[in-house]
Amino acid sequence: TNQWIRSGFLLHFGLFALILCITVAISIRFSRAFRRVEELSENLDNTNRAYARFVPTPFLEHLDKAGVTEIGLGDHVEREMALFFSDIRGFTRLSESMSPRENFEFLNSYLNHVSPVIRENKGFIDKYIGDAIMALFPGNAESALQAAIQMQIEIRKFNHYRMRNRQEPIGVGIGLHYGRLILGTVGTSDRMAGTVISDDVNTASRIEGLTKEYGAQMLVSEELVRQLDDPDRFRMRRIDTVKVRGRGQPVSIYELFDGLAEYRLQLFDSTKNDFAQGVQAFHAGDRAECQARMETVLARNPADEAARIYLQRLASE
Repeated sequence: TNQWIRSGFLLHFGLFALILCITVAISIRFSRAFRRVEELSENLDNTNRAYARFVPTPFLEHLDKAGVTEIGLGDHVEREMALFFSDIRGFTRLSESMSPRENFEFLNSYLNHVSPVIRENKGFIDKYIGDAIMALFPGNAESALQAAIQMQIEIRKFNHYRMRNRQEPIGVGIGLHYGRLILGTVGTSDRMAGTVISDDVNTASRIEGLTKEYGAQMLVSEELVRQLDDPDRFRMRRIDTVKVRGRGQPVSIYELFDGLAEYRLQLFDSTKNDFAQGVQAFHAGDRAECQARMETVLARNPADEAARIYLQRLASE
């Protein structure tokens, strides 16, 4: 600037070089910061997806929470939903014949086959209880019914796979109910879990347990049947009115046949009228008519456990 070195006026070149160097340095820093932000964002997405495997996204949505970090102990909401319980028949006996590793492989293979149908029908799995599944359907009750039907179809496919590998086929009982529940968090400040609590949750679980007693694959409560727009388009029959443990009022239950093997559907079609008239006669006190109808049902379908139960009741009176 003072022209001590006679080399011409170079100030603008120096300023340009300085600005260029500062620009490059700032660009490098911003590039590193941007890459770091992208890494953190990707890690956050991965963490959220991992949390979603343990805390279903619909669970958070019903609690009006954007993420698991917003959940607090005791957060809850009351809703009306369809409740879905399923359980593998004779799992204890089956698991005794397998090693712990084989047990986990079997369970994960089974759950991978059947769990997607719940999501496909707008439901979400609240929890896995060993081999059992508890799911909730916030939408219409028909979604839960369709999920149960599709699950039985998937179980038949799963059994074909097992039999090809010379493994024992499995049976799964499903219980469906509709009612009010409280969805929220329980536990302590340092360890909590999402859950649902209500008398109707217990009722749904008890209905699933009744599938073993009645030899049924799927049992549906009358409360859920009332929620259907057109119940007659499903193959169902009312089989009993029962006292469910833990509930004051009796519950009427229906057996659902859709989704089962074709021969089961044919047996249902050929015996549904006799069975319905037999149940009606039983509740009307007409023992002779009930016995005649149930014997007709068993003559066509000796495996009809519900008809056999009615004959046992008549014999014990």
